[in-house]
Amino acid sequence: MGYIQAAGLAAALCVQKGEEPRQLDAKELQRELIAMGASPYRAQERKRREEVYARERVREFVARRGELITP
Repeated sequence: MGYIQAAGLAAALCVQKGEEPRQLDAKELQRELIAMGASPYRAQERKRREEVYARERVREFVARRGELITP
């Protein structure tokens, strides 16, 4: 989910409630975005997956190199 969709939802909530954007409850906006399938932690999840992937590739490389060096 992109910033544009989040901004659109924020605008819709402001219109529904008759509020200015500064008056909008950020927690409510987050709850609505999560209900729509957004994840505020997506960047953290991606970083964790990339770190796991990198560790696995390093282990594989070291294991192959060890096999090549040792008879």
